[in-house]
Amino acid sequence: MRRELFRVFFVTFIIMKTRIIVLFFIVAGTKLISQTSPVATKIIEFSMKNFGKKVDRGECWDLANAALNYANADWEAPFKFGDKQNYQKDGLQTADILQFSNIKMKMPNGAMSFPKHTAIVYKAKGKQVTLIHQNFNNKRYVDTISISLDYIKSGKIEAFRPKEKL
Repeated sequence: MRRELFRVFFVTFIIMKTRIIVLFFIVAGTKLISQTSPVATKIIEFSMKNFGKKVDRGECWDLANAALNYANADWEAPFKFGDKQNYQKDGLQTADILQFSNIKMKMPNGAMSFPKHTAIVYKAKGKQVTLIHQNFNNKRYVDTISISLDYIKSGKIEAFRPKEKL
């Protein structure tokens, strides 16, 4: 009986926690997307509608593909997601698409790598970036991760700014 009560409580807690996190991102995302282009707004809208869900096959590229198509963006598959940006000089904006290649990061509490990964910028402040992505760390669903670009030790990041079709 106690075990069953605990299980019900735990499952209810997890469901409520997930709903609160999704609600937070939707509310926070409303402020972020109100300051961006219509294409960026649609990309973030699509990504947040699918938060916690598997998009297509669950590959990282599938999220960017579906979000760009949902936004009716002008892009060329597989990896020309828009206008290429010099993110180190010009910074990143909400809905920029990042293509990671052989990235190795060393952080104070461990290490992380992105051998080949596609992600969407949710927000960026200087070198602190929150990404929306899927298929990372055995999670084949849409999730977020915050990283500092200062921790990159090797590899390459290409940044693209999605644009509207003319």
